[in-house]
Amino acid sequence: GTVAGNLTNDDFVKRCQSTKLLGRLFGSRGSSIAVRFRPCFRDWLRRHADADENIRQIMVKSLVNFLMTQHKHADLCADVNDTLVKTLDDPCVDVRLAAIQQVCGLAHAALCVNAYSGAVEEKTGGDNDNNAGGSSARGSRRNSPPPISVVSAELLEAVGLKVRAKNKEEHRTAITGLAQIYFKHYLRPRLEYVQEGGDDVNIDEILQIWENVDSDLESKFGWIPRNVFLCVSYSDAEDAEMRSRIYQIVDDTLLGTAKREGSTLTPTARACGLAIILQS
Repeated sequence: GTVAGNLTNDDFVKRCQSTKLLGRLFGSRGSSIAVRFRPCFRDWLRRHADADENIRQIMVKSLVNFLMTQHKHADLCADVNDTLVKTLDDPCVDVRLAAIQQVCGLAHAALCVNAYSGAVEEKTGGDNDNNAGGSSARGSRRNSPPPISVVSAELLEAVGLKVRAKNKEEHRTAITGLAQIYFKHYLRPRLEYVQEGGDDVNIDEILQIWENVDSDLESKFGWIPRNVFLCVSYSDAEDAEMRSRIYQIVDDTLLGTAKREGSTLTPTARACGLAIILQS
């Protein structure tokens, strides 16, 4: 129709309005419009390479929102992941930064499914948790984040390549975001039983960490510490503050903070976590 046709209109205003509108329609919770109108959806995806930076910025936001709301449509989400990979190589640094920030934000907010214990992260519904009634439960389900599987390994690896970007803000944003994702979706679940055992944890629980390794998790997240340590090689001319930032990222992000009482991990779990990181 007219809206789809305006995706390639020479008039910026019409092209922008059409891109925004379709993004809202495709990404609306419960919407099946993208499934029913796949040719139009594919035409919309191509706006990630629009000549105008503002439209490309709109696409980054809309694509990430689509993954949040439409994660049950795995085939469409695969196309969106592939498109987001391309946005990470956008000629404009602001578009690349937006893609890094929003992809990392989505992955970090995603529900963590522990492959070792089978436990699924519990997500509260904010203020709704204090309200009784079925409407609260339905609202909580509607607003619940997607599973981490919605972010593909290839998309995370594309973010990982930004660690070597010449732009300081790009590589700093990428490495911090990846470190947060690693801790939440890989290290903390792997250390769950050691953490529960406290400082008196059975040695068998510690040994199990290295005996039971989930290959899928290892493939998707296990490379992240290596990329963190790559940043140590930055010269002072490239980024004089990076080496000190790396130490902080390892201590405060990869391992969870230990600078205040009630740290995320027990000392024993942190020691095991550091061994896993160095082994990677």
